[in-house]
Amino acid sequence: GTNTITGGGGADSLTVGTASNTFNFASSVNLAAATTIAGGIGNDTIQMTAAAPLTDAGFLNASSIETLRLTGASTITLGTNAANAGIVNVVTGTAATSITNSNGVTLNVNAAALANNIALTLVGSAAEVVSGLIGNITASALTGALTVTTGNATDNSIAITTGSAATSIT
Repeated sequence: GTNTITGGGGADSLTVGTASNTFNFASSVNLAAATTIAGGIGNDTIQMTAAAPLTDAGFLNASSIETLRLTGASTITLGTNAANAGIVNVVTGTAATSITNSNGVTLNVNAAALANNIALTLVGSAAEVVSGLIGNITASALTGALTVTTGNATDNSIAITTGSAATSIT
């Protein structure tokens, strides 16, 4: 069935089976402390319940996790460990978010929670597909392709700074 499990910061071994499951962590320390975070069949999520900086090392012991859901202001780095964990989706929190993605996997970023004029910063070599954007994007250090689908910004102002690869904005 569908489970919600909260990692408490110990050497937790968290394993689920089928359905879509959520693993809650309050900090990057709690995430990194888990010895096993194993999603099963279905779309499994690591949910950060508080704003936290995350490095790729935090995903070393994760597998079969498709989505990383953030809270508040976040700075994250995704690399080989995140790719091996299966992370292909990031849902931003409501505050400024910075994503460095060099794992070679196209990352889908749901930015619908970002308000007008709140910055999403994208860095790295992997392609990024951003949806629901009403805030701003700074992607000048992004060398992967960038595809952006905007939402309806109530102030009619979305600023997008692109990187060196192909960019598509709709």
